[in-house]
Amino acid sequence: MFEHLGCSREVVAAAVGLGLISATALAGPYSANSNDPGNAFDPPVAKSDPGITAWNGVLIDYSPAPGVGVSYRDPVTGYGSLGELYDPANPPATGQIPPFSGATQPFSGDVTDTDDEYGFTGYDDPGSAVIELAHPLVDGPGFDFAVFENGFSGFAGGFFAELAFVEVSSDGEHFVRFDAVSTNTPGDLQGISQYAGLDETNVYNLAGKHATNWGTPFDLAQLAGSPGLDLAGVRFVRLVDIPGNGHFIDSLGNPILDAHPTVGSGGFDLSYSVGGIALLTAADAVAGDVDGDGVVTAADIDTLVAGFGGVAFDVTGDRQTDASDLERLVTDLIGTSFGDANLDHHVDLLDLSSLASSFGDSAGWADGDFNADGTVDLLDLSLLASGFGASSVPEPAVALLLSLGLVVDASRR
Repeated sequence: MFEHLGCSREVVAAAVGLGLISATALAGPYSANSNDPGNAFDPPVAKSDPGITAWNGVLIDYSPAPGVGVSYRDPVTGYGSLGELYDPANPPATGQIPPFSGATQPFSGDVTDTDDEYGFTGYDDPGSAVIELAHPLVDGPGFDFAVFENGFSGFAGGFFAELAFVEVSSDGEHFVRFDAVSTNTPGDLQGISQYAGLDETNVYNLAGKHATNWGTPFDLAQLAGSPGLDLAGVRFVRLVDIPGNGHFIDSLGNPILDAHPTVGSGGFDLSYSVGGIALLTAADAVAGDVDGDGVVTAADIDTLVAGFGGVAFDVTGDRQTDASDLERLVTDLIGTSFGDANLDHHVDLLDLSSLASSFGDSAGWADGDFNADGTVDLLDLSLLASGFGASSVPEPAVALLLSLGLVVDASRR
């Protein structure tokens, strides 16, 4: 790991041993939970980052650990939690919940007895999810994808994170896990039990270490040489929840800690509405190809407009599809102007002709509905006029459309 930084796993291990990367430091070398662009290891990716070429894909497997609440089992339109440590309908008695965080011996005793008499589950088979990506990833320069979760600050000064291992695959059968580091000790955790917050700057290459709207980046170059993995065509990502009691270890042998034990929505939360997986180096992604057919046409604009009010075609990162997404699709991703009906990057008489032919009708972008209200009218003409060439629409054309609008309006009275 750390190849992109010129650091091998052995070098990092030695650094920990020598105290250069402290296992007990209150502030580690890795990125803060948000807006840390200068971090040398894992600067978080903003959900609005223009470098994001596509999002998510098809959820082909969702296997939460036992006990995840019914309300937290929908990753696509809501939240899908992966982990849970006991059945909330039949929780263990308070005195039987081991003090895994903040105790003098947090990793001893019954924690090694999976699914033991205390009623804890998930240690031997933690929750997981597999996503077949919308576009294959390639190992490009820098980071190739980012994973988003809904972590937040506020628990006794710590950061509430629900961590998960990240694995990738080319064929959906053979997965390779990213090496990860988590040097938090019980002393680094703030608060207790299911409300414990951690120091995210001691965590590297684990999904969930960043706050809502900030994704944890991953570089496929770290997996170069892995048997069975084609870095020119990574098509699947698997997320595996980490019960935060220290039962699972990082690549250096450190126990991984986060809030524990948890109930209901415990464990990593996969949610397309929060973000899920952002693709940074998609092999065949085409900017503006909303409907995924490989080409950008007016149909992509109509598809996005039809999705207003949902989250599926959110390209601005605000968790909803609305007029702001339409504006970004047209002006940034397609790179044209409102009024360009035929998407030839010029607003001209050809576009005016399309609008005139459909004036007063229910239509889509290609026929002149530029404001997405479903009807071609004077509002659309105004948008076309504002982008016409280097000046406004020629006065005779405006007069023609104005008169046409009056005729259509009169015929409907």
